[in-house]
Amino acid sequence: MISSMTGFFFGEQDTKFGNLVIEIRTLNSRYFELQLKLSDELRIYESQIRELILAKISRGKIDCRVYLRPNEVGFNTKKIDANEIKSLIQSVEKIAGHIKNPALIDPIEIMKLLGTVKEGVDSRYISKIILTTFPRAIQKIIADRQREGGNISKVILNNAKAIEKLINQTKKIMPTAIKIHQGKIQKKFKEALIDIEGDRLKQELLIFIQKSDVTEEI
Repeated sequence: MISSMTGFFFGEQDTKFGNLVIEIRTLNSRYFELQLKLSDELRIYESQIRELILAKISRGKIDCRVYLRPNEVGFNTKKIDANEIKSLIQSVEKIAGHIKNPALIDPIEIMKLLGTVKEGVDSRYISKIILTTFPRAIQKIIADRQREGGNISKVILNNAKAIEKLINQTKKIMPTAIKIHQGKIQKKFKEALIDIEGDRLKQELLIFIQKSDVTEEI
């Protein structure tokens, strides 16, 4: 079965630390190339994710992004440093002073910048989710590539049938074409008042037949 190299997957899996987002895009490439972009808290799973991909896909260029989209609830207030927040707000206000009609400060965005939104990620918990979610994502990519490969296969077969039809038509008309060309050669020599010999005529016809033969191209 012909398999394409292009495919796309986007999916989210809800976790207690937020939504685990997986984006995979595969493209045509002469060589295998894998680019992984993981958010900081997921970098420890890079080798695990790489192995899952390599086990199923070995051709094309693969761009893969995996990150946690944090929930805007459940902040750990014990980790909030009031002094850091004040300092950050002052810095934001200074920057806002140079902007016309600055937007209002979003407290949640401030907390995200300080890293207070994310709690410690349970490595076993996330690892288990990756092991169950990633194979489904990869299978979706493979299915897309096979489906597109099937479409490409149909196009190739249709074109091959059309070419075969033209070849058969050409073979049928070749004897007639050779006779017509033979007549043209004889006519030219007669007009030039030259008595063409049999060997010379055969030579001219042989050249014409060789030029008309498309077997090598096929």
